[in-house]
Amino acid sequence: MKRKFFIFFIFLINIFTYSNEIGFEHKDFFDSFKSFLSSSKQAITIVSPDFTDKNFLNILKEKNDLNITVILSKSSISKKYSLKDSLSLFVDTLLFADDSLINYSIIFSTSKSFIICNRAIQPQKYSKGLFYINLSDSSMFEYLYNKYLKIRSSSFSIDSFSDTLDFKDIVKNYKKYENGWIIFKAYVEDVYRSKKSDTYFIKLKGDKNFTIVIFENLSKEFFRKNINILYFKNQNILVKGFLKYDKKYGYEIILDKISSIKLLK
Repeated sequence: MKRKFFIFFIFLINIFTYSNEIGFEHKDFFDSFKSFLSSSKQAITIVSPDFTDKNFLNILKEKNDLNITVILSKSSISKKYSLKDSLSLFVDTLLFADDSLINYSIIFSTSKSFIICNRAIQPQKYSKGLFYINLSDSSMFEYLYNKYLKIRSSSFSIDSFSDTLDFKDIVKNYKKYENGWIIFKAYVEDVYRSKKSDTYFIKLKGDKNFTIVIFENLSKEFFRKNINILYFKNQNILVKGFLKYDKKYGYEIILDKISSIKLLK
């Protein structure tokens, strides 16, 4: 993590020359954000690990003349104070699959200007060490925008969680759901533990090559809450997760929290 921030600040040092504004205070960042939106035309795009500041949310609500897209980390799904659901009511809200792609916020306008900040969009009390730059250098914009396009290509609408599927329908057309967020019902045929660690693998009726993976860090949390993962065997379950294809292991979902899997009565 320290290395990522070091690289980030080295990048910022290289663009001091092109900056319109440099700031270290949350209030200044908020004011710059408001001014940025007021001067933007047609559309803006916000990429941030999370969005938890209601003041920023209210500003976006007022800008109904702009086409606004917000892309958040998939980890925001499990965060209690994330405003992703409120955002999705009035702006195009997406989730990106790989949390490691970005750990700072970028706000783009169609006029090729942008704000880059080393924090998620969050309230002042969480903004210790905040640093931001507002600039309009075209070469830097292209660099960051290309990074955004990579993120956008692996991002999915938050509404992809709206429909509960049957596992047999997913098996019929994996490609349709690959690299996407899904909720589905299934029957567990087998559960087994890795010989090398406390990682668990869940196999479902309908495709023995498909796997739900619970890595050791999460399996320990199951047991701390007195949930024996082996008890999922021969049970109907409801699963929420990101479907991906691995060349070695095939199709799989790696669970990221306990609430991603539930027993069905």
